[in-house]
Amino acid sequence: MALTIPDLGGASSVEVIELAVHVGDQVALVVTDLVMPGMSGRELADVLRVRQPGLKVLFLSLIHI
Repeated sequence: MALTIPDLGGASSVEVIELAVHVGDQVALVVTDLVMPGMSGRELADVLRVRQPGLKVLFLSLIHI
């Protein structure tokens, strides 16, 4: 069964990690910006993949010119 979680826009990296721990291996895909305060999207993916190897992550970068 898949668990769909709405957009957590504005959620901190710590909140996302806590949510991932709570739902366990039910996370199928994480969509994250590469540049975030406190922890990069790559660092977030690395932390989440320790608990769930093979987790799919889509990295975005929103640059305002």
